[in-house]
Amino acid sequence: LTGVGLDLVNHFRGLGGSSRVVEFMGTDVIDAPPEIRTDEPQRRPVMKRKRPPLFTIVLFNDDYTPKDFVTRVLQARLGLSFWQAHEITELIHNKGIAKVGQFTREVAEMKAGLIMDDAQREKPRHPFKADIEEIEPESDGE
Repeated sequence: LTGVGLDLVNHFRGLGGSSRVVEFMGTDVIDAPPEIRTDEPQRRPVMKRKRPPLFTIVLFNDDYTPKDFVTRVLQARLGLSFWQAHEITELIHNKGIAKVGQFTREVAEMKAGLIMDDAQREKPRHPFKADIEEIEPESDGE
């Protein structure tokens, strides 16, 4: 070591017990102060991340929106196959309501909004309604 490095080594040597200087491969190396050193490995605290709540898209039946429109929108906005979308469309028609998918709040709001926008852009406009609902978390035994 030369210059400033050597000055620091000499400075720490003069401090006595507050810091130690050890020789490593022929070079003086300043070691950490004893109050910071520990023989046990440092462990980070384990923090469990809480999963964000999930939401489902709720689709409502009406007497005016055509089934083929609902099927097309489900395919386009939710990425469903024709047969999946057709089955959900029939469920909406027969039961009056259907819940589709599991998404974070932001994604569910976006997809429901896009479905509603599609219904409003159609000529004539369709009163098809989509909303979101929080999915109750399943108890995991805790």
